Amino acid sequence: MVGGIGTIAGPIAGTLVFFLLREPLAAYGTWYMIVIGLVAVVTMIACPQGLWVYVARRFALHFFRPAPRSRPK
Repeated sequence: MVGGIGTIAGPIAGTLVFFLLREPLAAYGTWYMIVIGLVAVVTMIACPQGLWVYVARRFALHFFRPAPRSRPK
């Protein structure tokens, strides 16, 4: 959910956030899991579609466009 659901770059961005937070917080034991959970909750509240969608719209980045969905008949 952190990166964004329904995009190709969303899971990549979410993984990057996880690994960037994991390294500096690893020395704090279980506190790093609490911080990761708080980051996820804050992200879901502030950017319901995920960080990648927010960043892509903010800076007009369109590296990976989702495939158009077909409508049911």
